[in-house]
Amino acid sequence: MPLIDNAVQIWKGNRPSACCPTWRNCVFLASSDLTHYGPAYRFSPAGIGLEGLAWAKQNDARILRLITDYSPARIVPEVRERANACGGGAIAAMLAACQEAGATRATLLRHANSYETLAGKVPDDPSNAVGYAGVVVS
Repeated sequence: MPLIDNAVQIWKGNRPSACCPTWRNCVFLASSDLTHYGPAYRFSPAGIGLEGLAWAKQNDARILRLITDYSPARIVPEVRERANACGGGAIAAMLAACQEAGATRATLLRHANSYETLAGKVPDDPSNAVGYAGVVVS
């Protein structure tokens, strides 16, 4: 779902009630990268290097906190302001669907960036990275 202001409302207008009338056995999935940071992405407000990547990780943490706090209506405005997720619309709609289905919590499993993940395998200059996380909503 694109980054549109009414992502939560779009979900509510397109409920899959015919395929999941009781919400049992329904799976809702959203996929999104987090902050794309560095000169390769033309986004480096905190500079280049490890300090910049630390800023990017904190930027990711902002959107992850909204997810784990279960705040679907705040996702799209946050992404517009901070550029901390590619799929803000999908995340917001998925959270709204899960909330309507009765889910009450979101648990962060892991948060890393591509620089951290590849540092031991393919050493590289710490100037570019993309954030990733795994979150389970239940």
